[in-house]
Amino acid sequence: MKRLLLCLCLWVGCFGVFAQPRFEWAVIPQYDHAGDFSSGLAGVAKGHKYGFIDKTGKIFLKPEYEGLRTFSEGLAAVEKDIKWGFIDKTGKVLIEFKFEFSLLGNHRFIEGMMPFKAGTGLFGFIDKTGKLTIPAVYENAHEFSEGLAAVQKNHKWGFIDKTGKLVVKCIYNEVGRFSGGLARVKQNAKWGYIDHTGKVVIPLDYQDAEDFGEGFAQVRKEGKGFFIDKNNAMLFKMPLPATPFHNGFAIIKYKDEYGYINKIGKLVIVPQFSDAQPFEEGLARVCEGGKYGFIDRNGEYVIPALFEDAGSFYENMCAVKQGGKWGYIKNPLSPENQKMQAANAVSGN
Repeated sequence: MKRLLLCLCLWVGCFGVFAQPRFEWAVIPQYDHAGDFSSGLAGVAKGHKYGFIDKTGKIFLKPEYEGLRTFSEGLAAVEKDIKWGFIDKTGKVLIEFKFEFSLLGNHRFIEGMMPFKAGTGLFGFIDKTGKLTIPAVYENAHEFSEGLAAVQKNHKWGFIDKTGKLVVKCIYNEVGRFSGGLARVKQNAKWGYIDHTGKVVIPLDYQDAEDFGEGFAQVRKEGKGFFIDKNNAMLFKMPLPATPFHNGFAIIKYKDEYGYINKIGKLVIVPQFSDAQPFEEGLARVCEGGKYGFIDRNGEYVIPALFEDAGSFYENMCAVKQGGKWGYIKNPLSPENQKMQAANAVSGN
C-alpha cells in the first residue's frame, strides 16, 4: 500500500510539474508588434514607432521608424517619411531613404544582393551599398540562392548569376529556387529539375513538384504523390500535401489539420493542429483550439498552447502574444538537448 501511494504521489507530482507553463519571460508583453531575433536584435513597436531591442529587453536603437524588417547580413530595412532605407546595427544609415515599400522585394539582402523594382516597373538587383549592380530589365525577379536568381523575361523564367549573366535561358513557365544544387522548373505543364548549369537532371515528367529540402522533394505523377531523392529514385509514397523537409521533418496536411513525418515517411506526429510551423531549435510552433504553443519532436507540449499568437524560436528567443501585447520567452531546452535534437534531425529520427 505504501508503495502504491508513493507511486501515485510521484505520478501526481510529475503531472503537476508538466501542467505548469514551462517557459521564462525574457521580455514581458508590452509591445504592439515584435519580430524575430537576428544578430542579437529584434524589431519592436509601441504605437506607430518602431525600434530594436536586445535580448535583455533594453532599447538598442530607439523607436524612431515608421516600419522595419529583421536584420539580414548585417543590414535592416527601415522606414522614415514613407521611404525605406537600410541601417547597420549601430543605426548608421548605409542606404538612404529613397525606396517605396513595393519596390524592395522581401526587404532583405541574401548573398549580398536584393531584387529591386525600378520606376519603369522592371526588376534589377542592388548590392549592400545601394548600387544597382544588375540593370532593371526583368519583368520579375526572385532572391539569390546558391549563387543564382530566377528572373522573368517575355513571360518566361530563367536564372542569372551575380554578374547578371544569363546562366539558364528564360524558357520556363515557372521555376523554384535552388536547394541542394537543384531547382524545379515547369515547361509544357510538366515539372522536372535542373542543375546550376541549366542541365535537366530529373526529367520534366511530373504533374507537380516542390523544392528540394535536405535531399528530398515531393512530386506528383499520374495523380500519385511521393518523395524522390536527387537521383530521381522514389523514396516513399505521400499522397498528402507536404512541405519541404526542414530539420528532419516535413509538415503534412490532412482535412485542414497538420502533423509531421520523418525522412522514412513515417507519421511521427498525427495531424491534429490547425496550424503548424517547422522545427527550430528543437521546438515547433503549433496552434490548437485557437491558442499557440510549442511541441518537441515527440509531439509533446514543452510550452502549453496558451498564447494568442507566436513566432518561432531564433537565437533561443521567441516572440509571443498574450493579453493583446507581444513579449519574448526563452527557449526552455538546454543547449545539449538542442544539439541532440539537431543530431536526430540529421539522422532522420
